[in-house]
Amino acid sequence: MAKQPESPLRDSIVLITGGGRGIGRLYARRLAAEGAVVVLVARSALELKDVARSIKAEGGKVATYVVDVTRKTAVR
Repeated sequence: MAKQPESPLRDSIVLITGGGRGIGRLYARRLAAEGAVVVLVARSALELKDVARSIKAEGGKVATYVVDVTRKTAVR
């Protein structure tokens, strides 16, 4: 079997807002599978934990932050 080429995303840091569900969740899992370190931001801690658990189970690297990005004080 031929060696797979190194992913250009390996060890890149990717920030995804709305990473707890839908398209954000999909991108988070895909980018983590490509080797990116995924930083997830969303309002729901429960949804973030679920996505983070699945990424870690697949060997990915992930960090999560519960933040409402529509509030300036929360983002700071």
